Amino acid sequence: MIGQIISHYKIVEKLGGGGMGVVYKAEDIKLKRPVALKFLPFDLTRDEEAKERFVHEAQAASALDHPNICNIHEIDETEDGQIFICMAYYEGETLKKKVASGQLPVTSTIDIAMQIAQGLARAHEAGITHRDIKPANVMVTNRGEVKIVDFGLAKLAGRPKLTKSGATLGTVAYMSPEQAQGVEADHRSDIWSLGVVMYEMLTGQLPFSGEYDMAMMYALVNSDPQPVRSLRSVVPKGWIYYDLGEFDAGRIAISKLINRLMEVAPKREPYHKQYHSFYLGLVNAKLGQIDSAKHHLEVTKSVLSLAEREEIERPKFHHDLLAAEILLAEGSPEDAIITSQKIKHLQLSMSMSIPDAFVYNLPFREDIAARAYQLEGNLDGAIAEYERLTMIDPQNNDRRMIPARFHYRLANLYEQKGLTAKAIARYEHFLNVWKNADPDWPELNDAKARLARLKGRAAK
Repeated sequence: MIGQIISHYKIVEKLGGGGMGVVYKAEDIKLKRPVALKFLPFDLTRDEEAKERFVHEAQAASALDHPNICNIHEIDETEDGQIFICMAYYEGETLKKKVASGQLPVTSTIDIAMQIAQGLARAHEAGITHRDIKPANVMVTNRGEVKIVDFGLAKLAGRPKLTKSGATLGTVAYMSPEQAQGVEADHRSDIWSLGVVMYEMLTGQLPFSGEYDMAMMYALVNSDPQPVRSLRSVVPKGWIYYDLGEFDAGRIAISKLINRLMEVAPKREPYHKQYHSFYLGLVNAKLGQIDSAKHHLEVTKSVLSLAEREEIERPKFHHDLLAAEILLAEGSPEDAIITSQKIKHLQLSMSMSIPDAFVYNLPFREDIAARAYQLEGNLDGAIAEYERLTMIDPQNNDRRMIPARFHYRLANLYEQKGLTAKAIARYEHFLNVWKNADPDWPELNDAKARLARLKGRAAK
């Protein structure tokens, strides 16, 4: 087909192909832009079910308007009846190609995973389940932008199933147990698959293995994956924090998050949805996307009555924390501090029933209060909050990672106040605790540079 003109598109080169289509790069002659054309394979043109599924891919994807979902320009048909979709063309490579080279940096893994999660959240809001999330269906542009492609297996909620009775859609290695067992799949299957993708990005291998499809299906239904930390020594024990610019975008515990994503527990569905919205809302708030953050806040609020009846306190913590972050993002530090006080009281009650909850949650509350004081220009107030927080330093390595970053922030504040000796001590403590952390993290290099500069000044 190279060189052919179809409609107003000139085929330039073949990009790839799969069971549901062959993709070509083409030039839009009218608009003078590169595009990607996906054609239904010739051997499937007589399959009306495959055609219908292919059309629904375009309908599902074109209804979504999100930066992390591939743009669909139009759907058309050649003179001989071959259907094709015209999509945006992106310079970059598939995530499959990236992971083929081995483990990805922790920061890259979180960045890509969060962008996939944002795109999936938009699709799920529209009642669309992708059903085939895998590295081959994720494009990473040269700018680092993630695009979810190929909604060929998408199922629109409320529409007739397009698969034959008993047929299983999806790629086995990334399937959820529901898909493997032939049970009706919904958005939770996408979340499971995202967990598998994250696992592969971090470890360079799949969580479940088998010499053939049925063995793989048996493994994912009946076995547990090898812990990430046993395969990736550079991943610190405990919570990993991810920065977006100068904002704190939230805390993600890699190992625990993957386990949550790959957990199938329908009866816990309301809490899983709240947990998902909680993290997305935090990122939105830190990026100044207030309307999106408030939308996620409403989702976290929707389960509070149920959680109260079941005496589960974590959802209330999630709601109050996100509410405080939004107030901070809106420039209302005083209200953020007041709201954060609720989080503190909640933690104290939680710590009585969950032994590690006090240490596990405290940094959130103290950090909000400290940043609020900074926004007010009250550095002494911020220092007091971080000093109170950094007194917690359990011997357990999993928890020691929690206050470590706050030693870094406290050192920054001491430096701003001209307290050189205290700043040096805090930077040294931070670097000692994080000596085995991912070397890509910006705080490490920044702390080293600041420490060297302060010591140089002190020696003069």
